[in-house]
Amino acid sequence: MAEAEASEPVTSEPPTEGEAKTEEPTVTDPLSSSEPEAASDPQPGPTGTENTTAASDPQPGPTTTSTEDTAAASEPLPGPTGDEHTAAASDTPPVPTAENAAAGNADSPADLAGTWHLARNEHFDEFLKASGIGFMKRKVITALHPTIEIKQEGEVFTFTSKTPMGNRVTSFTVGVEYPETNPLWGDKEHRVMPEWQGAKLVQKVVHGPDDKLDRSFEREIVDGELVITMRRGDKSCKRIFKKKDV
Repeated sequence: MAEAEASEPVTSEPPTEGEAKTEEPTVTDPLSSSEPEAASDPQPGPTGTENTTAASDPQPGPTTTSTEDTAAASEPLPGPTGDEHTAAASDTPPVPTAENAAAGNADSPADLAGTWHLARNEHFDEFLKASGIGFMKRKVITALHPTIEIKQEGEVFTFTSKTPMGNRVTSFTVGVEYPETNPLWGDKEHRVMPEWQGAKLVQKVVHGPDDKLDRSFEREIVDGELVITMRRGDKSCKRIFKKKDV
């Protein structure tokens, strides 16, 4: 019996598929499993999208659309402003015009050019008497009705006074002192300074034989008439001229 048992082959049932899988689990090789993952997951690097982004995003640098550049381009360099230009322009005497003469503009030099004939006097005889002119000479002076021709070229003036007794010519430049001899001053030479005071042309005596009293001539346009105001100390008179048609 012992031999029979020894010679009988021992058979075993083949494991079922489930048991085989249970008893002999499949061991995954780490190296072999990592290779497919590496193949499917490429190393980081420039992609098509990154290349597109890089191509559309230029390297940093100055651009023409910079806010600072745009502001700098639109902002003018420091220089004279409109106010400085208006101040500089106001320092230059305005050019006399016919409109200033007609309107009597108090801010602009008047246009005195033309031929003017004496129309009337105001307190002229009293003024001559206060100036020391005798009775007979006053009668002759007040009887005259002079015509004055005025040439005005910028700041240069020429006055020509015409009477039956003769003509007298006076030339000067505004702002420049000049000598003048006037019958109302006893035919003595005086130093005169002409200047603009608004629309008035003022000729002021700055030096003469009698410097105790201030003396001046003021010429202006009032309602289309040439008004000459003569002053000597606290005395004054007016001579009004109308413009002659040429």
